[in-house]
Amino acid sequence: MSEGHREALAHLRYGLEEEGGFVLLTGEVGTGKTTVCRCLLELASDTTAIAYILQPKLSSLELLATICEEFGIAYPEKSSIKELIDLLNKFLLSIHADGKNAALIIDEAQNLSVDTLEQIRLLTNLETNQKKLLQIILLGQPELGVKLQKPELRQLAQRVSARCHLGPLSEKDSAEYVLHRLAVAKMPQDSFSAASLKALYRYTAGIPRLINTVCDRSLLAAYSKGVRRVDKSLLTVAAQEVLGGKVAALPMIPRWLIAVVTVAVCAVLLLLIRTISPQEPDGPLANALPEVGAPEVKLEKVIEYASVKEPEMKPLAKAVWPTGKALLKSEEAAFAALLRLWGFEPPMAGQWPCQFAEEKGLRCIAKQSDLENLLTLNRPAVLHMKNEQGKAFFAALTGVQGDVATLEINGQAMQADFSELSKHWAGGSVILWQPPPGYRGSVRGGQTGQVVAWLSGQLAKIEGTGYIDTASSKVYGSEHIRAIKNLQRRNNLVPDGIAGKETLIVVNSLSGAEVPFLKK
Repeated sequence: MSEGHREALAHLRYGLEEEGGFVLLTGEVGTGKTTVCRCLLELASDTTAIAYILQPKLSSLELLATICEEFGIAYPEKSSIKELIDLLNKFLLSIHADGKNAALIIDEAQNLSVDTLEQIRLLTNLETNQKKLLQIILLGQPELGVKLQKPELRQLAQRVSARCHLGPLSEKDSAEYVLHRLAVAKMPQDSFSAASLKALYRYTAGIPRLINTVCDRSLLAAYSKGVRRVDKSLLTVAAQEVLGGKVAALPMIPRWLIAVVTVAVCAVLLLLIRTISPQEPDGPLANALPEVGAPEVKLEKVIEYASVKEPEMKPLAKAVWPTGKALLKSEEAAFAALLRLWGFEPPMAGQWPCQFAEEKGLRCIAKQSDLENLLTLNRPAVLHMKNEQGKAFFAALTGVQGDVATLEINGQAMQADFSELSKHWAGGSVILWQPPPGYRGSVRGGQTGQVVAWLSGQLAKIEGTGYIDTASSKVYGSEHIRAIKNLQRRNNLVPDGIAGKETLIVVNSLSGAEVPFLKK
């Protein structure tokens, strides 16, 4: 994922986790809005019910009916708007009572009429005394932002709590994207020449959908000509076929001209500095000019790091929060540390870690939580942090001893006490867990199958062999619900008797599963 796509995904995850208001994601055609949204759906937890609308060219009545269908709400034919809203409100209250959230995601939202957008705004009035019952995420082309500036939609615009615009890829990201797609397809990394990749960026302006199409046509042309590498001329012909007619490329500036201009600008700046402050090298102007190559802030020197896997770990250095380019590397490094604790080498560059983990039999849970909840689940986690300047980065929480947390940041092990950690952690976290055999979601009353049999065996280990009657172990009945409620009360979970993800994680821990723990 590019930096822009990471930021877009973070905004959408914020939209699922926050209460009330709208989250807006805009972007040009083909920049990857829908792809980012589908990534969000993969990360969503079982505690969030989601209605995902792909075709929003609907009237207010049709849209409400579609929302009900997405949430699985039955409604009579020829229902009125009021009847549909009443049914939706009843559903939202019921899942709120179960400790769950609900979100409405509308793609291609620029196609919504003003009347339909106003009806959507009214859905945010469905609430309890404590919170809004429905979080709404709108995805659309830039025209959506323009439409929301209309006077008749000013109430909706005022309720937008987060906005993000997804732009095209940079030239560097464009080339890395192509190399990633080649790696996934197990093709040689030199299938495109360096000159062809530069031309590709100029022809497509960094739009991923156009990059896909032009590259696909280029590879087909290379195959038909019997060559193994796409050069600039071959890619240009393919781009003409895809984009139609002659393709317009950004003008290339000669390197000699760039060098001349650079030298001239440096000379002028040096002359200005000497003219303004000839006798004061430490004057105001000098202070305003940052030292070339200097870090953004001065950090405490780290004396010694130790690997988190060493049997006898040396005292770790106090945590130092990253700045600059290290911020961008921190997410990949944090997930790599988390996967290694589970015994897996990290995925290839660009592969989404949660998708990789699922291929290995694990699942991700992304959620807003606090330290108490993480200690209850007792699993290592990736934490979404902020440094002293408020810039986002990621850290792997690999262990806890007393009130001191062990973190791994960009491959280095560090320590921070809970108070220091809380200053820089906003609550966003991702943990890995191993679902039981036959798992398809939360286990509820009356359910049968392999997962219920597994759960019966684990509860027998925890509570004693006579606690669960083997005759009724194939059906998740009253004995299971009673045992699960008792277990939930003892472990600071909502005692609803439903064996959801967090409850199953605690069951795994208490029954002696061989998994990585935060606290041994």
